[in-house]
Amino acid sequence: MRAGLGESDEQDIVVMGRPELTKLYSEAIQIAGRTPHEVNGEQAFLAGAKGIAELIE
Repeated sequence: MRAGLGESDEQDIVVMGRPELTKLYSEAIQIAGRTPHEVNGEQAFLAGAKGIAELIE
């Protein structure tokens, strides 16, 4: 975490994955002084796939 956070000045960080895992990363990001935004990976994938399917129909 520390190495990756040092590469950017962004304060907001999106964490995508399973909720039980993103919660852990979010806690570490908060400790590092940044603002995490959790995204459920499965829901994001399904929404993206649906959007693509609608474009190619």
